[in-house]
Amino acid sequence: MSMELDRGRFREIIRGEIKKNARRIINNDDITSGRIIVPIQRIVLPRFRYGHHSMGGVGSGEGETGTPLDYDATAGDEKVDHGLEVEVSLDELLDVADWDLPNFQPKSPHDMEILRRHYNSIHRSGISGLLDRKRTLRETLKRAAASGYDLSKLPAQRREDRRYRAPSTHQEKLAGYAVIMIGDISASVENEQRAWIRNASYGLSSWLSHKKGARRAKFEQQSNEVYIVHDASAKEVNRSTFFHITSGGGTRISAGYELAEKIALDRFPPHRWNLYFFHFSDGDNWDSGDNERCSKIIREGLLPIASLFGYCQVKSKSGTGQFMGVVESAQKQPELGSRITTARINDSSDIYNSIGALLKPKKAA
Repeated sequence: MSMELDRGRFREIIRGEIKKNARRIINNDDITSGRIIVPIQRIVLPRFRYGHHSMGGVGSGEGETGTPLDYDATAGDEKVDHGLEVEVSLDELLDVADWDLPNFQPKSPHDMEILRRHYNSIHRSGISGLLDRKRTLRETLKRAAASGYDLSKLPAQRREDRRYRAPSTHQEKLAGYAVIMIGDISASVENEQRAWIRNASYGLSSWLSHKKGARRAKFEQQSNEVYIVHDASAKEVNRSTFFHITSGGGTRISAGYELAEKIALDRFPPHRWNLYFFHFSDGDNWDSGDNERCSKIIREGLLPIASLFGYCQVKSKSGTGQFMGVVESAQKQPELGSRITTARINDSSDIYNSIGALLKPKKAA
């Protein structure tokens, strides 16, 4: 028992350290490697310490307030207590994130419902494995008391006393959602910006996968993820390629949006699927003409079918990053504009917050 308590206490300490370090890890570490290291300080068991009233307290001694202390900058010779580094899973890291998937509706990918069973009713017959012992004992005592039996002794159980748990059934809708991730891989996205995009998009994608089980308490669900990369043209790739592909080529953002819209309509009819679009870019598009094309696709193509459209822009070293203005303009559109979220990454310290911003639509004024 004591060992189990110690293990439980250690798990709580690790969870606390994960929560404390989650922001730093996602911002600065390469989480795509799957190796997450969390520093754990030495665990000190609480104990009483007796005070010494005759000794001076903190700040006592010779000198006036504000007098600088002598400081020896040479190497020391004292021992210290070192902490440990504990390896945890990415799921454990993402479990502490306070994020949620917005606008999630019980849509059914296959126009069908599932039958749920809950053992919350009681019958007089059933199998032995479902015998409700407490209710059976209660019925035995009630019958014996009614017949004048001396209850100082436990009465014998009869067949009519037995009570069994039985299932009640109800139907629940299947809830389907599809996530379409769009990544800018043009030459203007340099290595540092590419690393920011990689960590933000990987953290978001992994959190969505991690939360599949958590959402089952509300809806049975089916999910799909699609990955699109674009420079001057766009193509669909697998998950691994999306996070590890190199940058190069020109930029035409509309190519990525056109492909995303086509895949959504072909594979995920919006009346059956919750559709989530997330685009990561440095905001440097080919020309203003393509910006206008993108604005039209967002307003007329993506927003009407989307549960959410999220745009995350990393700070560009060489360009203007004007595309954020295009998205923010669409965000002002009545009704459908509330389905747009935006985030900016100006340096690595913004990565964690950017994921949260993409998942939290602004409330209407």
